[in-house]
Amino acid sequence: PVAPRFMAVARDSSIPINVVGPDGKPFPESHKTVPLLPKDKDGSQFGFKSLFLGPKVLIEQEDVQGSEAVPRIKVGEKFVLLNWGVFECTKVHTNDKDEVAALDATFEPEGDFKTPEKKIHWVTESPHNTQINMYEFDHLVSKPKLEENDKMEDVVRDPSVGVTELLGEPGIRNLPENSFLQLLRRGYMRVALPYRPDKALDLFMIPDGKQKAMSTLSTKLAHR
Repeated sequence: PVAPRFMAVARDSSIPINVVGPDGKPFPESHKTVPLLPKDKDGSQFGFKSLFLGPKVLIEQEDVQGSEAVPRIKVGEKFVLLNWGVFECTKVHTNDKDEVAALDATFEPEGDFKTPEKKIHWVTESPHNTQINMYEFDHLVSKPKLEENDKMEDVVRDPSVGVTELLGEPGIRNLPENSFLQLLRRGYMRVALPYRPDKALDLFMIPDGKQKAMSTLSTKLAHR
């Protein structure tokens, strides 16, 4: 499927990156215009969006915390913020549990996108970010075929719905009901309820039938 692409991070587990420019000063608030589909350079299919940049951005903690799938970030390591550019980690802040709580990083305008292993989605910390409830749906029953002696209470899957609260790019709030989008590294979504003042936008994840998830990001339900 082809759909406009946006970014969003988990609200309860995101951490900040304090960004400075090559001159060592906090990166100025600004924006850049990018196509809603990277290959659609002239914007003829979906148009463009404004990507908000600034001195503090939010990322998923699990992208830098360290796990079996993703090594822990180190001082001096370079990484990519998708649609923006290359950065070098200059400090790793940790909490009393030795979990990564924040990063300091320097933007490298001439950095090589191909070299860093970590390519991370993000949103700028901003009051204009879109509040999102992302719904995932699992199979209602836990086996592909019911037998005559099966008891319903034994085969009904519980839970069969998972909800994750996200912070998304400001432009997501403009999407109408029943429109489709791709959240980078999460999957394809349908807007079930559009943005309303003081209420979150509801997204329904579209099952893709694959057993392997789109990325290493954890989800509320097993991937379907």
